[in-house]
Amino acid sequence: MRDLSIVIVSWNTKALLRDCLESIRNLNLDAEVFVADNASSDGSPELVEAEFPKVTLIRTGANLGFAKANNLALKQATGRYWLLLNSDTLVPDGALEALVAALDAHPEAAVAGSLLLNVDGSLQPSWARFPSFKSELTGELERSQCPYTDAQLSDPTARASLAPFTCDWVGGAVYGVRASAAQKAGLLDEKFFMYSEETEWCHRLKRVTGGTTMLVPASTVTHLGGGSSRAVPKATRRRMWRSSLRFFRLTQGPLVGLLPSAVATARFLLSPLRRQQGA
Repeated sequence: MRDLSIVIVSWNTKALLRDCLESIRNLNLDAEVFVADNASSDGSPELVEAEFPKVTLIRTGANLGFAKANNLALKQATGRYWLLLNSDTLVPDGALEALVAALDAHPEAAVAGSLLLNVDGSLQPSWARFPSFKSELTGELERSQCPYTDAQLSDPTARASLAPFTCDWVGGAVYGVRASAAQKAGLLDEKFFMYSEETEWCHRLKRVTGGTTMLVPASTVTHLGGGSSRAVPKATRRRMWRSSLRFFRLTQGPLVGLLPSAVATARFLLSPLRRQQGA
């Protein structure tokens, strides 16, 4: 069995996709790589065929969204661990090896995420407690589960020796999952087109298998951010809102989920007004 099955969903991010694939070309792991292309019109699939012949290309035939496109590849995956990797990431040497090593060392973990960095090397927080009424009301996710200071996480020497810490969820840009746990809990929920699907997966993996989620500071990846979403800002906001409503309904139930859903809806409806006012 392979160490790692990497899945990259692509939609019109040709230049980013090339850089991402180049960054993982020489992994010190027994790995397979899939690109699930959501009917890109910018030559992305042709790029994969021409420059990365060892990559398995899946042409979805339409823009199926993040969850469904990932699942098409995951159904073919043979690795002990699966990795969802955004096309707008750059993976330095050793990052994915460190992620696999952390999962090997922590059999209680179902999910592991890398520490994400911006292009300038600054932190890009990618962990939090599950969204709640409070987080919707304040518009801020709670990240208090991290036991380290920003200074420790920002220092390459210091973070290399920091142990993984448990959190509720990690972002889907670099999202490692134990295949055996995912096979018990099920794949990504395809009713999420985009956003919140990885958060719901963490919740379901924990509920079904007892597997925890951890952030691995020793594994750092640069995340450029929003490669596909920037092209459709209005659609992106609507998808984020709809995904939030589905997340609350699935994880808190139709009644308890009403309050955070109502706040999420109010924030969505008011967002055009805030932008007009320059907020």
